Amino acid sequence: MKPADFTVAVIGVGVAGLVTLKNLLEEGFNAQAFEGRDTIGGVWKFTDGDDHSVLESTVSNKSRYKNSFTDFPYPKDAPAFPTAPQVQEYLEAYAKSFDLLPHIHLQTRATLVKRNEADTKWAVYLHNPDGSETVVEFDKVVICRGEWGIPKMPAVEGRDIFEGKVIHSKAFKRPSDFAGKRVVVLGLGCTAADVATSLVGHASTIHIAHRRGANLLPRFIDGKPGDLALTRRLIDIKYGLSAVSPALSEKFFNTVIQSLTNKAFSLKKEWAIHPPPSFLTHQPTVSDNLASCLSDGTIISTPNIARFTGPSTVQFVDGTAVEADVVICCTGFTRDFSLVPALQPKVADAWSKLPNSDKQSLPRLFQNVFPVAHRDSIAFMNGFSYPTGFMWIADLASMAVAQVWKGTAALPAPAAMNKAIDAHHAWLVGLAEKDTVASDLVHEQSWLQWMHDAAGTGINENLGYGTTGLWHWAREPRLTSMIMGGVESPFVLRLFEGKRKAWEGARQAIVDINEEARAKGHL
Repeated sequence: MKPADFTVAVIGVGVAGLVTLKNLLEEGFNAQAFEGRDTIGGVWKFTDGDDHSVLESTVSNKSRYKNSFTDFPYPKDAPAFPTAPQVQEYLEAYAKSFDLLPHIHLQTRATLVKRNEADTKWAVYLHNPDGSETVVEFDKVVICRGEWGIPKMPAVEGRDIFEGKVIHSKAFKRPSDFAGKRVVVLGLGCTAADVATSLVGHASTIHIAHRRGANLLPRFIDGKPGDLALTRRLIDIKYGLSAVSPALSEKFFNTVIQSLTNKAFSLKKEWAIHPPPSFLTHQPTVSDNLASCLSDGTIISTPNIARFTGPSTVQFVDGTAVEADVVICCTGFTRDFSLVPALQPKVADAWSKLPNSDKQSLPRLFQNVFPVAHRDSIAFMNGFSYPTGFMWIADLASMAVAQVWKGTAALPAPAAMNKAIDAHHAWLVGLAEKDTVASDLVHEQSWLQWMHDAAGTGINENLGYGTTGLWHWAREPRLTSMIMGGVESPFVLRLFEGKRKAWEGARQAIVDINEEARAKGHL
């Protein structure tokens, strides 16, 4: 059968949904997308409603040099770190450029996905704009509802006697709503830093409570986007070190990241930001203003919350206490697989017994994408995380899904898939024995290698150190030098001919973005 013979439902049209829809249509599949909101873009579109969204003041933590789709550059006048409205404009332009809008059904929320009675197709239950409910059957489904699932709220002793508000960061929309309030922000990730710093000038007091440190980084280091320091050549060195000694590689890169923090900020011991957790398991906290706010006292760093001891009293684990009107929990989300009950993860005992598993689900997905039982007909784009920009990662993963379903790439046999899943879970358990770890973390090198092979990008061959890679370097020394030592641009994923569609503009886009970065002093 040809791809056009298969109907595919894409659930959600945020970053992952848009690029998945585009890649499926590009390969000839009969694909449609369904989105419960009234606009595309997912969390990047600010909303006052219950849906999770960026803040009005949000700025991307990843530079546009490294976080874009693989065949659609940002406008050249866009800043290195786009604002949320600029990211939203980029996503809308992408959808328009690739004519995706006719295939998208807005204000149409998928409420359930299950096999039909004949077990031949997936029945997708939809809540339509007019309030009606319909069921539409599809041959294949891709779940792209994003990483923002069920808010994780910590259970804090004494909550029943605290008369203030305790909310999740999902409910935090505007800092002006907290004018004059005494606020405790719980967490030290990117969201916590954004929330705490946005409250400056509004809240009367701001405490940021945390149980561990962080790799705190600014967007710019010495006038250059910090993420450009991580070149493809440096990543290859990391992979080489990992092959010889994973512990040595981890220690080396933790030292590199911590040195960047110390170069950018003068951290005080009492802030307890260092020592940080490992870069292997925890993404850096990107904030331009948190350190300066801690330094001038507009934000006060405290240990983790221990309990509530009165109507307005919050006590920390070191025994100190403050008066508070609001506690904002920036404690993340648990992936929500309830849309497909048949595939709801069963938590492995070895994982669930570890305190550091943080009660997260641990789905049995090959490469964190394909369930073994229905590997040819359903895929998840909300089951993996990666330390760099998500746009090109979602692009790559959806290319791979399209090629697998097209028949140009093959999945292992079920037994081999299960063996690989077991090995991946054992790796996660090993990490969780030392520290908390996200259940959707992937093993960077092996995951990328598999995705590139499945998608057919040609990256593994042409940028490797075998005969093909050396031949490419000999033929294209200037371009190869840009790719390896300059901007690690997403456009390289469309440079070489392969299974997925190459982009004829990729070469020029790689040259342009490197020349632009150099002209602006960003390299």
